[in-house]
Amino acid sequence: MNKRNAKTFINIISLLSVPILFCACQKNVVDTDNTLTDDAESEFHGITYTYPKHTDDEFVLKKSVYEDGTLTIYFKSDDDISKKESDIAFFDNTGRIFDNSKYSWSIKSNRLVVKGKNVEKISGIKIYPQKDGDKYFNIRYLDSDDYVKITGVFVYDYGWSESGDMDKFLFDDEKKAIEENATRHKDMTEKALDLMCGLWTTENNDQVINISVDDIGILYDEKYLDDNGEFSELIHTYVEVINCTFEQEENRYSIMLSTGESTAGIYFYITEDKEKLITGYDESMIFTKK
Repeated sequence: MNKRNAKTFINIISLLSVPILFCACQKNVVDTDNTLTDDAESEFHGITYTYPKHTDDEFVLKKSVYEDGTLTIYFKSDDDISKKESDIAFFDNTGRIFDNSKYSWSIKSNRLVVKGKNVEKISGIKIYPQKDGDKYFNIRYLDSDDYVKITGVFVYDYGWSESGDMDKFLFDDEKKAIEENATRHKDMTEKALDLMCGLWTTENNDQVINISVDDIGILYDEKYLDDNGEFSELIHTYVEVINCTFEQEENRYSIMLSTGESTAGIYFYITEDKEKLITGYDESMIFTKK
């Protein structure tokens, strides 16, 4: 495997984990500003935006037609999108979500038709082809000739992974929040790794692991007793941090290490007292520090 510096691992996962928090927060921000759902008669007379820069993709918008009381979005999708199976949210030009009860929408022949007062204030949409599914398309700047789309895919043992031009997609305040969160996550990951470093053994000494950091990266050594009662050869592997969180209720760090060969990895749990290191999906393996 490509052996990288431990600090690089930490920096990468810090940046990758942040968009997951961003999308989770964005979906729950509901606008309560009456100016966004004003019942007064609109004086808007209609405008059409086309998107010539976007052509070949699994989900592409062709054009958006804003009319008084109606927004029609023409799209092409490799996924089946329907009123029954899909979930759609609408946003203004600051990223705030509208109260969707103010709008009705339908889909027919690759056209999303949204009806309601002041639809011209809709600047973004977020579409889950399947309700509570493992994919979404988050689109901003519909009211321009160059929208920006972020595709989110849920990856087992990792969480939401996003692709797209995040720099163009995000607002300045969101970028600042992400940078601050990345710094906090980096510090937390370094602290968790510091607690984990050392030699650990099971209660009956049938398995020993040693975690350390050198100039190449994070080193994970392991050996265990075989069926003949003899220790196996030392398994010497460089690993990377896939995810790190602090579980408030359990008052412990949860950290996932992987060899990089797949998304699957090893979960570890450790508290600041360093009395024990717990691993395994079922938390069945308990190690104490030697």
